[in-house]
Amino acid sequence: QRGDQPEFYYLMFWPAYEYLALVFAGPALLHYCLRGGPGPWLLTIITVCALLFAFGAESFTGGTAIVIAECLALVVAAVTLFLAVRGEVFERFLVFWTAASLVAYSLVGEKMPWLTVHTTVPLVILAAYSGGRFFSWLVATRRTDGVARQRRFTLGRTTASAVAVPIALLALLSMRTTILATYDHGDVPREFLFYNQTSPDVPDVVERVDRIAEASGRGNGLRVQVDRTDPWPWGWYFRDYNVTFDEMGADFRPEADSVVLVASPNETYSSAYIDAYQPAQPYTLRWAFPEDYRGIGEKKDLAEGIGDFASSLGNSDTWDHWWAFWFHRDILPQGGGEGRLFVPLEFEAVDPGPSSSTPVGRGEASTRPAGDIEGRYIIGRLGAQPGQMDLPLGLALDAAGDVYVVDSGNSRIQKFDPRGGSLAAVGTAGTAPGQFNQPSDVAVDAAGNVYVADTWNHRIQKFAPDLTPILAWGQPTRDLINPAPDRFWAPRGIVVDHQGNILVADTGTNRIRRYTPDGVHIGDFGRRGKEAGEFQDPTGIAVGPDGSIYVAEAGNARIQKFDASGRFLAAWPIEDWSERSLRNKPRIEALPDGRLIGTDAPHARLLLISGGGHVTARLEKVVDVPLFSPEGVAFDAKQGFVYVTDGLAGHIRRFPFTDFALR
Repeated sequence: QRGDQPEFYYLMFWPAYEYLALVFAGPALLHYCLRGGPGPWLLTIITVCALLFAFGAESFTGGTAIVIAECLALVVAAVTLFLAVRGEVFERFLVFWTAASLVAYSLVGEKMPWLTVHTTVPLVILAAYSGGRFFSWLVATRRTDGVARQRRFTLGRTTASAVAVPIALLALLSMRTTILATYDHGDVPREFLFYNQTSPDVPDVVERVDRIAEASGRGNGLRVQVDRTDPWPWGWYFRDYNVTFDEMGADFRPEADSVVLVASPNETYSSAYIDAYQPAQPYTLRWAFPEDYRGIGEKKDLAEGIGDFASSLGNSDTWDHWWAFWFHRDILPQGGGEGRLFVPLEFEAVDPGPSSSTPVGRGEASTRPAGDIEGRYIIGRLGAQPGQMDLPLGLALDAAGDVYVVDSGNSRIQKFDPRGGSLAAVGTAGTAPGQFNQPSDVAVDAAGNVYVADTWNHRIQKFAPDLTPILAWGQPTRDLINPAPDRFWAPRGIVVDHQGNILVADTGTNRIRRYTPDGVHIGDFGRRGKEAGEFQDPTGIAVGPDGSIYVAEAGNARIQKFDASGRFLAAWPIEDWSERSLRNKPRIEALPDGRLIGTDAPHARLLLISGGGHVTARLEKVVDVPLFSPEGVAFDAKQGFVYVTDGLAGHIRRFPFTDFALR
């Protein structure tokens, strides 16, 4: 059962890829099963009922008895199907082969794209045979007085001839689907056929290492050390180099002059050697086809699952989504398996790294620009010690101006005073209360309680102002369409509304979820899609001065505005976010005058967005110091300061809002 896919998995491939075969094989199955009169009709009904029982057996309780009944139902279905089919032996064989292959692989085998050949081959052969019989009948001749004559076209045959036109169109569309899947989407998991694919970040990393090897003169002798946590596909790409696969835990120290690739779980230990390396280059190792279909009928009995599916057919959005995928393959892949590339400082002359210069603030405090009279300064530096940060993401301010930041690479939350003094910290890597797995965002309520989107633990955690754990709620969901109230999938954004409730941008389920401060579910709004009120990878969320809710979407490259109840008001495309990069996870902050500040990490800048959704300014540097990877943003309305986390540099930048006018 590798893949843990739903039982209807293989059935999805036929309309997605084999629709031309279905045009012939679908009617042929009905024709051969039902053409014999009431007897075959009854046998076909028994076959269908037996199969429904077999597929829905998990809806019943009964242990061994149900398992035995399920096996007997399959035997009954096989026998009645074979008896129901009328025709020549080869025709009966084709029908039985097609149906039996689909049922057998759906129930008892692992479910992977490469096994679809076993269910597709009999379907295609049945379609070819049936199509041949159909066209032979269409052009058949009759004999009168020993002379062969073309049959007159009746109304039925005229209709049959007309059917050939859409069939020809489907044949052309099949060719288009083949070309797209083979050449256009060959390395992009926008197809069912691609289960898991190396992301475009991997060749970018390899190209950089190749460039360093050539420019430095090291050639194939360049030393490459890869984290054993995620050795593949690095073993293949670096096969010609001097590569080893090492345990990169707390005791790991890289060899001199070696290029190091560290998997995300071990990033926190990189502080021991980070000063000898250029700013890390983050990468996503793999991306995969988003399996939104998993939630159909999950954890319900078969009747409820069929009912849910049938009711969705009355929703126009369902057909819009199907058309967008079927014709355009309009879907955003999901990433997984993250890490960072570290290049020694000695190669800086031949390889300046992913940024134009070393991020200011990664060195010792004496090398960093001092705070100026207008209040610009830097909080923290790259590392794992108290007050240091590794890949800081979201941040928030409390009423006193204290700063809470998600120190994602170190799996913790840190608290600083307004001048950058370290006050408290909580967290290590793990799943226990107070531990994190790549957290993304943080919010603070009026009482000073802190809420954290613990992304890959698929939960929300609540802390007291001193970061003492109070509460955690949420578990990973397998149902991305209708998740239970306490289920999430990779929540990345969190904010507190004016009523003190918690709004969560649950990225994987494409919805905004609302909870009380005690974790009681109040309601949701949104679903996957491109229309008004729908989302595709919501990553940032903010609440305006009037209670309006703003949501930043990576997949749709836009901001949507809702009223306090979640009613859609407006949608604004943000062209700066249109690049489909796995690093594109925009976050937003609402200003008191109704404007927004948004992050644009792939382009290393902040965006100032008007109340009407227009980008009016882009900030790429503060005075003469560039931003390198702005990930999270917060605004101090009392003092007029903007706080932004710089992920690559491992620190927080503070500057007056007026710097947007000095860009």
